[in-house]
Amino acid sequence: MATIASAFMGKMTLANGQDLANVTWAFAALHAKHRPLFDAVAAQSLDGVRPEELASTSWAFAVVTLYNEPFMMSMANRALQLTFEAQALSNLAWAVAKLHFHHQALLEMLGEQGCLKADDFNAQGISSMVWAFAEVSFMQLPLLSAMMPLAMETLPQAKIIEVTQLFWAMATLEFHHEELLSSLSCWATERVEQFTPQQLAGLV
Repeated sequence: MATIASAFMGKMTLANGQDLANVTWAFAALHAKHRPLFDAVAAQSLDGVRPEELASTSWAFAVVTLYNEPFMMSMANRALQLTFEAQALSNLAWAVAKLHFHHQALLEMLGEQGCLKADDFNAQGISSMVWAFAEVSFMQLPLLSAMMPLAMETLPQAKIIEVTQLFWAMATLEFHHEELLSSLSCWATERVEQFTPQQLAGLV
């Protein structure tokens, strides 16, 4: 991995947004925290980087838990200029929350675009979005109101981790939606034997 990183850094000036996204995603997927590579990526201009590339690169920084202030600020500034699809929105929101990046304008944008794209989220995307705002303690009432009916619709396809994240996020944000809570409780009760102790604790 070190050889690949060194070779890429040697040609960094020729890299475009897709290249940056691909290389950081690959290292993150292997949980390879190569700090010089990520620092070199962070130093690159994000002008012209597309929404999905920005989200993927940010996701990679979050997976390896590498908070780089210049990159985060550059990412936020670029994100505020873009329009995202649902998958990229949920990836970016997850990354922002995972790195505890409290940037009000960025969070507001994620919430606003999340509302506009609400119908396009799957169970994982809904869970990631709601969890992200709870993790940074940022209440986005319009987004939550838009997501709750969709969470009920996608519940049959949801995984245990997604349900526990919803439970935790709603409790953390003190957001009450009786119908969804009832549906989540029934869903969890039917599958209680499949939960780990940690996941069960997240339901309490």
